Amino acid sequence: MTLIQVYAPTNQASDTIKDDFYTCLQRVYAQTPKQDIVLLFGDCSAKIGERAPIGKHAIGVSDDNGERLTQFALTNRLTAANARHKCYPPHKYTWQSFDDNHRNQIDKIFVQDRWLPSAGKCRLYPSADADSDHMLVKLKFQLRLKRLTRPKSRTQYDFKESEQNDQYRLELSNKFQLLAELGDSENENKSHGIDTDIEELWERLTVSILYTARETLSVKRTQPKQAWITRSERS
Repeated sequence: MTLIQVYAPTNQASDTIKDDFYTCLQRVYAQTPKQDIVLLFGDCSAKIGERAPIGKHAIGVSDDNGERLTQFALTNRLTAANARHKCYPPHKYTWQSFDDNHRNQIDKIFVQDRWLPSAGKCRLYPSADADSDHMLVKLKFQLRLKRLTRPKSRTQYDFKESEQNDQYRLELSNKFQLLAELGDSENENKSHGIDTDIEELWERLTVSILYTARETLSVKRTQPKQAWITRSERS
């Protein structure tokens, strides 16, 4: 897991300072390992606005920093975790002035879109005493991995036994003769305008081969894998 903490320039900063910040941020983000879970958080000094594409439950009106942050998040497929779900409006503000006259949602926790199912509840703790005008934001992240199921191994039959092999060929040739007669009758039906289902014929052929092998041949025993290095070689 890679954690990236940011402290963005304010909205009143010059365009040059903002461009340098997001250029540096993009370079840092691009250097993170592709297999890592990346969480980006901090004081973004940006208002992304209501119904933003990176957080539809954000508040306020988007500003210049918000547009730059939205473009960065969309480019890197990031979503603001603390603007994903609907909650009580006073619990959305992450910053409040010391005179209590101004408050905004400028702090963000970004999660990669592919890890959003692992991102749980994100909430504020306005009563936490941190000696700051910013609120404490907490994200519950529980890694959820998809369980991979191994495909079932196919049954392998032993063809080395001559008697069983001869019996298998005899039984299979008899079934093939029946299938050939059935195919001739279906060709005759086709000549009269009756369509033949190719998938059904293939299913009959497959079932005949597998059934004959199961009835006449023995299952091939798998040999245990030998160690690539022996004990004597290790000692």
